[in-house]
Amino acid sequence: MARRTSDSEAVHLMIAAGAKPLEAFPGSKKPWLCECLKCGREISPSFGNVKNNGTKPCAYCSKKRVHPDDAEKLMRDAGLEPLEPYPGSNVKWKCKHLKCGEIVYPAHSWIVAGQGGCQKCGYVESGLKGRVSEELAIEVMNAAGLTPLTPYLGSGKPWKSICQKCKQIVSPTYNSVSSGTGCGVCAGKIVVPEIAEEVMRNALLEPLVPYPGSKTNWKCKCMKCGKTVFPNYGDVNQGDGGCKFCGGRFIEPDEAVATMRFNNLEPLEPYKNTASPWKCRCLKCGKTVTPRHNSVQNGAGGCKYCAKVFVDAEDAILVMRQAKFEPLEPYPGSQKPWKCKCLRCGREVQPAYTSIQSGQKGCVYCGGKKVDPQEAFDFMVSKGLTPLEQYKKADGRWRCRCIKCLREVSPSYSSVRQGQGGCIYCSGKKVDPQDAVALFLENNLKPLVPYKSTETKWKSECMKCGNVVFPTHHMVSQRSGGCKYCATLGLDFTLPAYIYLITHEQLGSHKIGISGVHAKEDRLKDHAKSGWKLYRKKVFDSADQTYEIEQAVLHWLRVERSLPPYLSLSEMPQRGWTETVDASEIDLPTIWAKVEELSKVKK
Repeated sequence: MARRTSDSEAVHLMIAAGAKPLEAFPGSKKPWLCECLKCGREISPSFGNVKNNGTKPCAYCSKKRVHPDDAEKLMRDAGLEPLEPYPGSNVKWKCKHLKCGEIVYPAHSWIVAGQGGCQKCGYVESGLKGRVSEELAIEVMNAAGLTPLTPYLGSGKPWKSICQKCKQIVSPTYNSVSSGTGCGVCAGKIVVPEIAEEVMRNALLEPLVPYPGSKTNWKCKCMKCGKTVFPNYGDVNQGDGGCKFCGGRFIEPDEAVATMRFNNLEPLEPYKNTASPWKCRCLKCGKTVTPRHNSVQNGAGGCKYCAKVFVDAEDAILVMRQAKFEPLEPYPGSQKPWKCKCLRCGREVQPAYTSIQSGQKGCVYCGGKKVDPQEAFDFMVSKGLTPLEQYKKADGRWRCRCIKCLREVSPSYSSVRQGQGGCIYCSGKKVDPQDAVALFLENNLKPLVPYKSTETKWKSECMKCGNVVFPTHHMVSQRSGGCKYCATLGLDFTLPAYIYLITHEQLGSHKIGISGVHAKEDRLKDHAKSGWKLYRKKVFDSADQTYEIEQAVLHWLRVERSLPPYLSLSEMPQRGWTETVDASEIDLPTIWAKVEELSKVKK
């Protein structure tokens, strides 16, 4: 906790800062009546601000406050006598100007900044300073091509003069001429009727009435075609106006009708003008349309139905019925959802007319984009799966229970629909660790490490010969063995073996595999019974080498070529589905070329 400052310490600090206390120490935060040792005025700073913030105790000496005596002195020095007490630096202060006697209200801060004083005297002084002499004004006018006809009255007043160029009498102000403006007639801002008539005659237009104004239609006779027209002078003077008949901006009704008929449109009402909608009948489709003459003339208009930019409601209904949809509401527009009944599945859908016209199916159910929840449930049950939750979406995981093995699985509806299987355990795509251990024990193999995956080598001890071997779960499940030293029915790794490549045209698949030359079970014969045909086979001195090449080829297919097993156990009851690939993704010569390449490396 901070120590409290004693009274004597406070007095000593204030004197050191330039303030002599005039009363007892009131506390750090309260005003303390003092005398400034510099200017002698009474002040009331707080001890805390002086000590902690380094604030100067006297507000007058630090220019933070103005003393009334100083303010009055400043005003008198500026020629102003205050008529009321000092109100503050930024407040208007009633004073008398000693020079002219005018009562004024300047603020003290204005005088300090040199901006205040008597407004009346300031106007007179600035006016005398800014006034232009008549000699200089006449010189400026002459330089601009203007000869003044009357005396100079002031810079902002009209000054009657004659233009030395066009000889017209004009009345510009001196200010406008000095800023660059000259004769209004020469600049086109003032129009002389005689000059306007001359401009019109040069444009082959004879005025029939006096000049009405620059932007007012002026009745004239075209000296070329003899028709009466009403152009305005401003347009003609800029080269935009003239006779609308000779300029092609006006079309005779007969010519307009001929243009429409040439474009297969029969007018049903009199011609109005080139830009108004014109009711016509299309001579191609017979529908009533309202194109504009100028659009048709430019090749952009015509029948909106024949141009496929607008759809007739009856035509739209006919298109929908041809696509097996019965509309349930009036035609809303080509791109808006249209409530219809699908005549294939009977469901209510909302396809857009444009989507049907472009060849899309329209029904989200028939197209497989949307699934009825009850249909999805019934389908999963038909595939041996009982859903444990409500249907959400086709490609999302759906928690189910396999009716056959009673395990909980999460296939997607779309994957099951596409024939990829439902239960990953029953299809052999996933193995329960407990089932894997049981399979190894059944084949006299004792696992020495936890199970990882069906294709991973699994360190085990043969319960017959005691040797440590590394069979994969897949190998044991396919060949009913595991110890290569004890193998009799399966592959004997001490004897010669061969690698083979077979294909099945109906199943659209290729398969790589190995078998022993002297094995009792002939794998090729088993596969041939199921429709598989041999493409190539290669014999090696030992099954060890054959097995290594097979595994290397499978790694190349699965990892480098990203080709998963193509068939399932149900499609290959004789086993071997995990070594299959999609025949459309890779051909037989490419696979066998890899076998030959690896054979040279493994020698």
